[in-house]
Amino acid sequence: MTFESDTDLSNENASRTSEETISIKSSVEDSLQLKASAIDGLSADVKTDQIWLWINDSDSVQLHVYYEDSNNDLEGAGNVSTWGTDFLDVIYGSTKAGNVIMSAMNLTTTVYTTTFKVKDDDSKFDYGDDIVINWTTASGVITSLGPTLGANEAGELFWGNLSSDISTKDENHLTAYGIMIYDPKSNGASDEVKISVPSDQIRANIIVQGQSSTIATTGGSVQVNSIAGVDLVKLDTEVTDKTSKPMIIVGGPAINPLAAEAMGLTYPAYGAASGIPADKALIKLYENAFGGTNMALVVAGWEAANTRDAANILKDYATYAADLDGKMAVEVSGTSVTAVTETVAVEEEVVEDEVVE
Repeated sequence: MTFESDTDLSNENASRTSEETISIKSSVEDSLQLKASAIDGLSADVKTDQIWLWINDSDSVQLHVYYEDSNNDLEGAGNVSTWGTDFLDVIYGSTKAGNVIMSAMNLTTTVYTTTFKVKDDDSKFDYGDDIVINWTTASGVITSLGPTLGANEAGELFWGNLSSDISTKDENHLTAYGIMIYDPKSNGASDEVKISVPSDQIRANIIVQGQSSTIATTGGSVQVNSIAGVDLVKLDTEVTDKTSKPMIIVGGPAINPLAAEAMGLTYPAYGAASGIPADKALIKLYENAFGGTNMALVVAGWEAANTRDAANILKDYATYAADLDGKMAVEVSGTSVTAVTETVAVEEEVVEDEVVE
């Protein structure tokens, strides 16, 4: 979608040789479908790959819609006279009428809003995945994307039904449906919004697995090759090759032989001998675990309840990321996380009469 300051509409009206419009162009032929039920003057749905939206300064209560016909000529489709009307469907592969819809949402004396309403077939995120675009108007005509022509500013582009202003973001954004919104900052400075619509809603199966997992992509979906028969969770007694993969070991050295070995302790190790602080839990990363090249993360508590507290911290990693990031070991007490400072043991005969602080 691009703001154009000099669109020639004279094929429809001889006096309209240089008008301010919003141009919507698709790289896929006949993928934009104008809805006759929404546009006054259109007798049947029309498919095209380019349309223009124009507001007449003397008749700004209506949105005028134009399209490129099969002869590459600009034709008038008609008017959208009721704000909030869904007048355009994007048709591409299995993305069908009703999935990605353009709506003429609102016109005020200063802002015209267009919205891509996005609906999945299962109605799981209806309207929560919308793309909202604000164009500035003055004296009844469209003048720019956002407040200022040729500038990128906040308030131009929203994702999620006005919940997230992404106008000034300088990276691509992928919506839940799978629509890619390209570099809003750079494109906004050119008074345009660039998106790509997938041929079908993107769906993903996500499996946590070791380093040997293989992921392949086909079409608009993500497929992870089957690991049927492979247990991701095992008892300590079920682990046959403890050096083959990185591991998260839950349970202390008093009850879990793998934890004891990873920690360099003799199983079973109770109380102070466990190295776990009383009434707390320890989350600690061990490199080259079991004499191999992989790591082991031990999650172990003084009591079972303490172990559960530590496991909950990892489960809610997003909340505790700042407490965990870059740490080799932390202590957990309830919902409190404290970094552990490693101490270095110094043999007395090596540093006799020397004070180490």
